Amino acid sequence: RPPSHKKGMPLMRQLSILIATGLTLWLCKSIAFTWSSTDNINELIAPVGEWGWGGGGYLYLLVGLMCGNAVALGSLGEQRAGQRIATVLALVLSVPLSWWLLTHGLNEAVEKYGVVFSGPQFLLGPDRTHPLSTPELLMPYLADGVAKETGWEISFTVGGLTFGTLRPVLVISPILAKAIAKAGWSKDDVKRYLYDHARMAAGRVETMMNTWTEFKIGSLKHQVNLGRLPRAFAESDDPNRMVPIVMHPDDFMVLVSGDPLRTNAQAFAHNGYLGFPVAKKIALPQDWAKRIGRG
Repeated sequence: RPPSHKKGMPLMRQLSILIATGLTLWLCKSIAFTWSSTDNINELIAPVGEWGWGGGGYLYLLVGLMCGNAVALGSLGEQRAGQRIATVLALVLSVPLSWWLLTHGLNEAVEKYGVVFSGPQFLLGPDRTHPLSTPELLMPYLADGVAKETGWEISFTVGGLTFGTLRPVLVISPILAKAIAKAGWSKDDVKRYLYDHARMAAGRVETMMNTWTEFKIGSLKHQVNLGRLPRAFAESDDPNRMVPIVMHPDDFMVLVSGDPLRTNAQAFAHNGYLGFPVAKKIALPQDWAKRIGRG
């Protein structure tokens, strides 16, 4: 006959898990904070919070809450209907509680050498004297994505197929666009940044053009001397120098689209003159405002 109830975990095993967990947390804390040789993380932790707790106490509670949520999610399939409702409600309520613990565990700002940094500025900035704006924190990742998405397609820029017909596309979500615009950047500023930073090694460009395309360019410097490329493509003879992937900043297409609550971005390569961008005006219905709930 099957047992009428499930046996719980033996007490000694529970104690062993608790001891192992405590030692693991202590070791992680010691390595990341106590014995660390940098200040990137330590100074983000609030020294003193409410009730006399340091920020670490709130963050430990946050870790515990996350672990509890994981256990609750894993056991949903074994729960009865009423228990599932209670579990889901508890998980929903844990979201604001998690945010409260996080905000009380971290410093809102860090002062270093007379300069006040936000958390992201302190973690991602190049040094401790120049706080970066939001676009300057975001754009390196966007430019890197655009550059990596471009391969042989650069032949539409440097003459392997045509000159100056490449139009890479960067699509950013509304929340990213708002953050960039709030800092005073325009679309032209974004395009200029992409032109200056979304680049490719000159040696790689020349290898691809002279190996994989029908029209060999010889070298970028040769094409510059012929007046077919801007001087930016031949600022030195170093094969590792980084060159633009388009002729001009305005060759980049920057679009805003997607879920307004997601921080997504997508980079797309382009097929040059084989699929040159065109635009067509979209005529909205007269009752458009009413349809989207603004009328």
